[in-house]
Amino acid sequence: MAIPVCGLAALSLLYASATLSAGVIKGTVLENATGYPLARATVTLRPVGDPGKPLTRISGHLGQFEFFVPEGLYLLSAVRESYYPAAYGQRRPEGAGAPIQVTKDSDFFTELRLRRLGAVSGRVLDENRVGLPEVPVIAYRARQPLRIAASGKTDERGFFRLYGLETGRYWVRTGAKVIGAADGWLPVFAPEVRDLREARVYEARLDHETQDVDILPPTGRVFGVRIPIAAPDEALPIRVTLAGDTGRQTQTVGGAARFDGLAPGFYEIYAESFNGAYSAHVELTLDSSRELPALQVTPSNRVRFEAPVPLSIRTRRRDLAGAGEVREVKTGDWLRLPTGRWDVITTPPKTHHLVSIGYSVQPVASDWFEIVNPRSPEYIVRVTLSDKVTTVEGRVADAGKPQPGMPVFLWPLHPETRRQLNGVPKTQTDPEDRFRFEGLPEAEYHAAATPDVPELDEDLIRVLAPAVVKGGASVTLPVHQVP
Repeated sequence: MAIPVCGLAALSLLYASATLSAGVIKGTVLENATGYPLARATVTLRPVGDPGKPLTRISGHLGQFEFFVPEGLYLLSAVRESYYPAAYGQRRPEGAGAPIQVTKDSDFFTELRLRRLGAVSGRVLDENRVGLPEVPVIAYRARQPLRIAASGKTDERGFFRLYGLETGRYWVRTGAKVIGAADGWLPVFAPEVRDLREARVYEARLDHETQDVDILPPTGRVFGVRIPIAAPDEALPIRVTLAGDTGRQTQTVGGAARFDGLAPGFYEIYAESFNGAYSAHVELTLDSSRELPALQVTPSNRVRFEAPVPLSIRTRRRDLAGAGEVREVKTGDWLRLPTGRWDVITTPPKTHHLVSIGYSVQPVASDWFEIVNPRSPEYIVRVTLSDKVTTVEGRVADAGKPQPGMPVFLWPLHPETRRQLNGVPKTQTDPEDRFRFEGLPEAEYHAAATPDVPELDEDLIRVLAPAVVKGGASVTLPVHQVP
């Protein structure tokens, strides 16, 4: 429908009035290493102290962006695939940004420079230092348990390049590859060690490629395993996954699955119908090629999570290759949970804190709780909460200067408290430089304010040496700078 000329004029006046009463934040997104404009980057403008939906723009073909906003304090950031996020005013590439003060007369311009994520490259070589093609290569964060950070395969010359790595320390390892009827290249950590304790650590940095990571795997026996599937017709087809510490392989079958080129070691095999209503799970130590007994796919256990208040529960499968995709369920609902190990966590309301979930055991590798499906076809997992909650609040001051939008971390001293909180709580100061953590267990915490890192770990806690606070405290924090 055509808009009358008078209507267009009214819209123009309305737009002009809105823009006249608003400040302007604009700029360009550039690639840090080259200075080239980056089109199609996502630029985000977030009001300080406002948990509402932020404003977003997609940068134009010359990297340009523009916001018209009311008076206030704002945090500006940008991100694009294969690049690390950048924020206005950050002191370190991985740090938080500084707020921008906007008035109705503001016409603010800035450049946001994005750094490429790190990469590790090298060659996989035989005993004569000839490149080996099509060999799997995996990068893990240099901490236990092993978590895959990137993976790929060598090209026809034996070269590999693993990219998309955040700044940090990594182990690099090959996977197995068949080279004969029963022989193959066995997994080995760079440069050529089987024992993780002797593996070399490689540094990844933004805008940098760590090169010459050469690996010389040994030869040895590799094996295959055939898994017949016995399942009701209504469960077919079945997804069968074999998981080991070098990753996962998945096949969709109607009868039997077969996996070849496997190094000696420990594996998990699990099968699921596409809706998860039918499943099976088995663990095995592989030291020869063989056919397993038929894997009996049966109805998955029915499970219900119960809690004193309605909650959303997050679950993910945990196998030898690490954590799987997160699924979300509600308390009180019955669901089919395929057999195997599962991590479980929830975020209760501020009036409660999490104590435990079900028949939990010490988690293998996360702040989540772990459950293992029992033999019972139907069972209940209980979420225990406590209403004995406390707060930690205060302000951040640095040489008398205001510190709005400053990241504040609360590091629980006890690992069990970290698990109950699903990690390390983080917030930021509001426009009045104040912060508040609610729904906390009554425990001791390190409180630290720093814009230099996205998260804390035990090494940083030792370096920063922040003060210990107890629940119920009101504190004034200095700004910690990470060396």
